[in-house]
Amino acid sequence: MSKSFKFLVVGGSNTLLTFLLYVFLIHSNWNFKIALLVSYAAGISLGFLFNLLWTFKVGPSTENSEKYSKFGKYIIVYIVVFLLNLAILNWLVSNRLLDAIWGQVVAVGIATLISFLLQNSWVFKASDKQ
Repeated sequence: MSKSFKFLVVGGSNTLLTFLLYVFLIHSNWNFKIALLVSYAAGISLGFLFNLLWTFKVGPSTENSEKYSKFGKYIIVYIVVFLLNLAILNWLVSNRLLDAIWGQVVAVGIATLISFLLQNSWVFKASDKQ
């Protein structure tokens, strides 16, 4: 299986779970910005673990320092992606183009593409040599 397919499986599953959490929080009267933050936080560890071990195949033989370095880069990517997602979502909701749920559907699509590009070209790049 290709990395892009694996990334879509991991990302799709993770996105679905965190989106369901986001929808639940919205329906529980949480502010959409806080709901987004909580759902992103919930998905970061799970996504990293599965991308590390399956998508980009950084195995158990990899030095801990390299894994920590990748995790640091992964966190940076998700901060960037989160801020991009938040900006798009906030713009769509503030301008009344979409509600908080449909706005997130659009925003997460854009954020996912950027996330894959950054993870493939920067976070897990050393894994390509294995």
